[in-house]
Amino acid sequence: MKYNSPIASAWENFNAGEVEGYSVHIKKRDTSQLEDMCLSQPPTEQSVLADSVPVCVKSSPQFQSFSVSGADSAESVAITSSYGQGNLTLEARNGEGGYPRQGDDSIRSKHVGNTECVVITNPTKYWTNIVMHGLFQGATIVADLVATNCRKEPGPIDPSNVVNEFSHVNVIIFPFSFNGTPLP
Repeated sequence: MKYNSPIASAWENFNAGEVEGYSVHIKKRDTSQLEDMCLSQPPTEQSVLADSVPVCVKSSPQFQSFSVSGADSAESVAITSSYGQGNLTLEARNGEGGYPRQGDDSIRSKHVGNTECVVITNPTKYWTNIVMHGLFQGATIVADLVATNCRKEPGPIDPSNVVNEFSHVNVIIFPFSFNGTPLP
C-alpha cells in the first residue's frame, strides 16, 4: 500500500507505505482417508455437511440428522461414518420425501459398529438428507460429492442393527375349533 495514494502499477517504487507478500498453496483435498475428527474438534452444531469436510457428530441416544447441498450437480454422493463407540445405522435419501423414514425407499447401511457406507448414484434433487440412528458417541461423518466409494469399508452386516421397517402390525384372530372341540 502506498501511503495516502493509489499505486499506479504493480512495479512502482515509493517512499512511504508497506508491502507484504504471502504464498498461497492450493492442493486437492485428500478424500482417500477419513480422520477421527472427534480427536481434534468438538461435535458440530451444523446440520449441513460441506462437500468432503468430515465432522465430529454429537453423541446420541436416538438419532442425528444432516443434509448435503448440491447433490444434483454430482453423479453420486458417498457418505461415510466411522470411529467412536456404539452401533449406528446410516440412512440417506435424495430429494423429495425429506429425511429417511421407516418403510421408505431410503438407502440404509447396517453393519457392526459405527463404520457405515451409503452411496447415492445419479441424485436428481439438490438436497440429500441423512439420518444416523442408534446408540453411538465419538462418530465422524463425511459426504463426498462425485465419489462412488466410501472412505472406509464397513465390516460385516449386523443382524441386530435393524431399524423396524414397519411402525405397526394389524392382526386379526378368528376363534375356531375342530369337531366341536375348542383348541387349548
